[in-house]
Amino acid sequence: MRKKCETLRHRYKEIEVEHAKLENFKFAPTDYQEDVVKGSDTEYPYTERHIKIQGIGNIEYPRKKEAIAAKIARIRREIEEVEEYIASIEDVEMRNILTMYYELGMTQDQIANQYGYERSTISKKMKEFWADK
Repeated sequence: MRKKCETLRHRYKEIEVEHAKLENFKFAPTDYQEDVVKGSDTEYPYTERHIKIQGIGNIEYPRKKEAIAAKIARIRREIEEVEEYIASIEDVEMRNILTMYYELGMTQDQIANQYGYERSTISKKMKEFWADK
């Protein structure tokens, strides 16, 4: 779990990158496409018709877009797992230290200032915590 916690900041950034890819994903028609769709006359008798449609498209476009969305969902699940683990830590001080460090991206110096400790104390507390896991 320590390794997952240590990559949490990068996972947050990865979500941002994947969202940017999704937002900037351009449709680039490359192939001539044909398909047949069903329809019916608009007046009685409503006879079913098969209509041939044609156009330029890109069959890979929806697949690539879905792949990016699936990756975002997978990263979110991994992030939730780490956040739930940190939230489950019983020691309030340690839970807060890990939340500030891994989830909020604070440095050990910043956390030490919050608690009125030396940076080395925060480092020692974190080492002891992970040594027990």
